[in-house]
Amino acid sequence: MSHIEQSNINLTQKNARLEAKIVLQVRDSGEGITDENQKKLFQPFFTTKPVGEGTGLGLSIVKGILDDHSATVELLHKELDTCFEIRFKKQGSNHYAA
Repeated sequence: MSHIEQSNINLTQKNARLEAKIVLQVRDSGEGITDENQKKLFQPFFTTKPVGEGTGLGLSIVKGILDDHSATVELLHKELDTCFEIRFKKQGSNHYAA
């Protein structure tokens, strides 16, 4: 039986009508991310979990999928209440608005 971590995860959508993007924020109530780990977040097989408890593929796969769809993911807050922001181009938009 696998262990599932308990934490609060909040999703927020920012949808500015005049902008050519859709923004999704994913925030959790975990322990935060160290500066050293921040540099490795999107590397395949990077994990802070003990051997056998995590593959370290989650964020790497997410980044690959987003790259395939011309979207971006950025770490906004690395302390408690870690927040990732995902930006998508709106359909019909020829440019990505940062």
